[in-house]
Amino acid sequence: MAVDEEIPTIDYFALFSADPSQCSTAMERLSIACEHYGFFNLVNHGIADGVMEGAVRGVSDFVGQTAVEEKSKYREAHPGAKILWDSNCHAGENREYLKLVARPQFHCPPNPPSFRYMYFFENNSYIVKLVKKRKNKTVI
Repeated sequence: MAVDEEIPTIDYFALFSADPSQCSTAMERLSIACEHYGFFNLVNHGIADGVMEGAVRGVSDFVGQTAVEEKSKYREAHPGAKILWDSNCHAGENREYLKLVARPQFHCPPNPPSFRYMYFFENNSYIVKLVKKRKNKTVI
């Protein structure tokens, strides 16, 4: 992704629109975002801005403030891993990723404490509510 390119934005409600044209356009944008960028910004999903900001802040704190030794506890992948972290350098870019299992029980590193803010997602079941709201629609 070039520096001047914007992160693709996908409208959650357009994906489930009753208007076939709008739904088709949204699906095409989602497909392009996944194929060409590997990520996208989802809007109109119903999750409060404060919750999203807290989650992003928590992940940023984990990546930026947690010692490598602490993060390395989650480097080993094994069949039952509930938390997985790793980093690598590709084409001069440092990359880190973090995988968390959220169902049926939320798993989260204990440090930094701000990272546990993501637990808010589990307690309030935002994602589950969104899925249930649209359970009769299929995105695939």
